[in-house]
Amino acid sequence: MKTMLSTQNQSARLSFSAGLNRKLSVIQHTFDCNNAVSYLKKYNIESDFLNNRPIALSAAIAVNLFNKLKETFKFFPFWSPSINVYKKNDLLIADKDLYHFCIPEEKKVLLNKKSFKPASIFYSDISSLEELNYQAEKGYELGLKPSNHFLSDVIHEMMHAIYVNRIYEKYGNKSFSVLQELQDRHFSKTENEVIGDILGKAATEPLNQYHEVFADTFTKSICNSLAINDCMPYKNPLESFKQYPKEFINIIKKVLDV
Repeated sequence: MKTMLSTQNQSARLSFSAGLNRKLSVIQHTFDCNNAVSYLKKYNIESDFLNNRPIALSAAIAVNLFNKLKETFKFFPFWSPSINVYKKNDLLIADKDLYHFCIPEEKKVLLNKKSFKPASIFYSDISSLEELNYQAEKGYELGLKPSNHFLSDVIHEMMHAIYVNRIYEKYGNKSFSVLQELQDRHFSKTENEVIGDILGKAATEPLNQYHEVFADTFTKSICNSLAINDCMPYKNPLESFKQYPKEFINIIKKVLDV
């Protein structure tokens, strides 16, 4: 999800029902970002959090979560060359609605920085976990997002990185042309009705739809498997696929067969 929703009346809407617990809400204020940098470095992931504690904490939790799920998701492990926090004034991409995002090709993204490699992730310089929580809750309430878990936007961008990496691993030097073609490939009206019912309206948008359906599908399955007390899985995320209609399973097969 790249568009940031209005944060008006954010404090009045704060909920601890979807993953964000009071312990994490307190920890974010004293969390040492260097701990997250060192942890990600172990997995060859560079990071620059600009001392943004909420994002550093969330990213560390999410990467730890993917490590816990590495056997379940061994067919597409998570890795990104870099995870970054950016400030709006430093952004070289002309999109006023940009929020969190993952780049599919090497490019210049930030002022005074070198080009970033494909599958690099960028998170907005948010103020708190409560903001992440609000964005997830509001998006879910409006029928845009597939999950109201506070980590859903963080995990969503990591799923984009996984999909981009899969394409580069499969197509090598032809990857960029595949990504360009895939940018405009979208689903039919009938398929979008199914997608909208299961994933929400955002996944029915035609631009980069295969990327979004992949990211939203597995973000939903992961978030629905997490325990509230520690954000770790208490069940296999892939169990959720048993409840989906065959029409949606066929859509996912198309996304995976790229």
